[in-house]
Amino acid sequence: MKKLLGFAIIALFLFACKKENDVQNNKAILTAMPLSVGNYWIYEKFSIDSNDVETLVDTDSLYIQDSVVIDGETYFRIMGGDYSTFDQSAMRDSAGCLVSTSGIIWFSQDNYTDTLAQGSYTNTGWNTHDYNWYLYMVDKNKPVTVPAGTFTKTGTSLINFKFLYPDEYPYGAERNSFLIFADNVGMIKRRSFDLYSSGYIESRLVRYHIN
Repeated sequence: MKKLLGFAIIALFLFACKKENDVQNNKAILTAMPLSVGNYWIYEKFSIDSNDVETLVDTDSLYIQDSVVIDGETYFRIMGGDYSTFDQSAMRDSAGCLVSTSGIIWFSQDNYTDTLAQGSYTNTGWNTHDYNWYLYMVDKNKPVTVPAGTFTKTGTSLINFKFLYPDEYPYGAERNSFLIFADNVGMIKRRSFDLYSSGYIESRLVRYHIN
């Protein structure tokens, strides 16, 4: 079975998420990913080959099942999707950042300067799997069109993979995956790559419900 590594995280070293003041509570509020029980998102999933030929392969979904309190913080469990979506753990708003229980900052509304997370992976079976990865924000407020509509207040969370043995890995020294969020909507597009080919998988928002 082909293995999608767009958002598979092995080890991480986190950096602080920039805080902005809010008039009422002195804390930035996350609006790019509405966290409320009952929210859901439906996607069409496409396979994209090296010639940019797209094939609809499946539908996908995310939904917020419930909330849990961990160490005094409220997290929302985002279910559905495949393992390449986030890291399959609960999420919370931390000063305008989307943060998982494992500590990964998946999105920041204001910090487009720092590396939000980074790590490395070593595969003892095939050394061309070895890579370093870096997560940071790009493309703030860039219009993005998906089947659900065109969104202008967006932010893109990008993961850059740098392979340690580029001469032995046949699909390039670097590969990227990303998550795009729209203000007051949530994730509208996701791209992950197949480690064993030059292809990608891209999910695009078709419809959604926000409480």
